[in-house]
Amino acid sequence: NVTIFIDMEMEDQAIVFSTINLKQAPVASSLVYDLFDYATTRSPQKTCHYIARLLNSRSNSPFYQRIMILGTATGKPNETLTQAAFIDPLLKLISKTSPEAMADRDAIKRKKTLPLITEGEIRTRKLIFRNMFVREEDAEIAKTLWNYFTAVAQHWPTAWNQKQRGLILNRTTGYRALMQFLPIVILSLDLIDKVPEVSVFS
Repeated sequence: NVTIFIDMEMEDQAIVFSTINLKQAPVASSLVYDLFDYATTRSPQKTCHYIARLLNSRSNSPFYQRIMILGTATGKPNETLTQAAFIDPLLKLISKTSPEAMADRDAIKRKKTLPLITEGEIRTRKLIFRNMFVREEDAEIAKTLWNYFTAVAQHWPTAWNQKQRGLILNRTTGYRALMQFLPIVILSLDLIDKVPEVSVFS
């Protein structure tokens, strides 16, 4: 929608300007990630979006119908995470910062090849999924998350499967903590560029 004001007084222009810029509602982060569905080229954001959709849609996934793709509840009983809450920690294991993720996206769009990083850089920056992404092994990233959180669900079934007051494991706080712990597990067990089985995480 476009609104055009003709011969508007300067005072009214200032009021409209300040009102729009002070009270405008930001676009939900989950919706922003969902728009990467329309992108024609790969990017860290698009990969994370597809992984979120995949894990949310498969009935045997530990995240089945738990992710609010557009950021708002749809009425499904197990929804505990927005898409943005799911993607943000995952994105940091591929590209450490948002500017880096956008630079990766731009480089791929310009048909540039992203370089693989060394094991030392993986360990220092905890970019455990970086080389998988560069090699277009998105399925391996998804499978690692699937196995890791399946182990979590098996080890703490009540905390993972119950949506009730006082249980945070399956909510944003618990999920973020588990995602921060994942690189420690991968690096300490020397599982870089591998897809560990559920039993390895148990």
